[in-house]
Amino acid sequence: MRFLHFPLFLLLSFLSFKTLSAQEIVFEVIITKPTTQLVDPKVYKTMENAVIELINTRRWTENEYLPEERIKCNIQINITKEQSETNFDAELTIQATRPVYGSNYETILLNHVDRDFNFSFEEARPLIYSENQFTDNLSHVLAFYVYLVLGLDNDSFSPFGGDAMFQKAQEIINVVPGSSPPRGWRANDGNRNRYWLAENIQSPRVRAFRKSYYDYHRLGLDVMHKDAIAGRTAISAALDEIEKVNVNYPSAPILIAFVNAKSQELADIFIQATSAEKLKVYRVLTKIDPSAAARIPELKR
Repeated sequence: MRFLHFPLFLLLSFLSFKTLSAQEIVFEVIITKPTTQLVDPKVYKTMENAVIELINTRRWTENEYLPEERIKCNIQINITKEQSETNFDAELTIQATRPVYGSNYETILLNHVDRDFNFSFEEARPLIYSENQFTDNLSHVLAFYVYLVLGLDNDSFSPFGGDAMFQKAQEIINVVPGSSPPRGWRANDGNRNRYWLAENIQSPRVRAFRKSYYDYHRLGLDVMHKDAIAGRTAISAALDEIEKVNVNYPSAPILIAFVNAKSQELADIFIQATSAEKLKVYRVLTKIDPSAAARIPELKR
C-alpha cells in the first residue's frame, strides 16, 4: 500500500455514468452515442459493460490499495461517427484526481482529450487486454491511460515513482502493429497523441518536470492545510523549474496536459498573492499553452 492514507471526499460526476471499481482505480465511464445513429442502441450498452468488465476484473499493479486510496478517474467516450456496425470514430475525455492531504479538496492529475481514437467492437467478442500482443484498439487505449494515470499518481507521491507505470504505457505502444496502426499511436499522427505523451513523460528533457510534479503536490498542495504560504512558495518554485523545462522542450504535450489540469487550480491558489506572483504564474502557463490565457484572466489583473 502507499505510504499515505487519504479520505476521498469530492466525487466528480457525469450524468448517467457507470462506475468501475478496480483494485487501484475507481472509474466512472459514460459512452455517448452519435446524433444520427444506425447501430442498435444495445450495442452501446454491451460496449459499456465490456469496458466495465475489462477494468473491474484486472489488477493493473502489484501494489495493494486500500479502498480510500484508489484513484478516481472519469472517462467519457463520445462516439462521433459510426463507420459501420462494428467500427467507430470517437473522442475520449479523461480526468483523474487524487485527494490533497488534510483537506476535502481533490487535485486534477490529468485532464486530457484524445481525438485520435477509432476502434472496432463486436457484441459477441469479449474485450480482452493482453500485455504481449495487440488484441484490439479499445482495450489498448484504455490500458494506456490506466498506466499513464497510475504513473502520474505515483509521481505525485514520490520522486519518479511512476517509472514502472510509464514503462508499461510505452510497452503498449511497442506492441501496436507497425503496418496500418490505428490513429494516435505514431509520431506522425499529430503532436498531442498517445505517442507523444509517452515520449514526453520518459524523455530526459522532461525529467525535471517530473521532479517538479512531485514538489508541486507533496511539498506544495499537501502542506497547504497547515502552512498556506509555505505550500504556495513550493508551488511557485516548482513552476520555475517547469518553466525551464518548457524552454528546453517548448510546449511539450505533457506540459500542456499539466496546464490543462492545473490552470484553474493555480488561479485559485494565487488569487490572494502579490501582483508580481500572479503575473509570474500567468506568464509560465501561457508560455506553455497560450490558450490558457482565456481560463486565467484573474492572474493578469
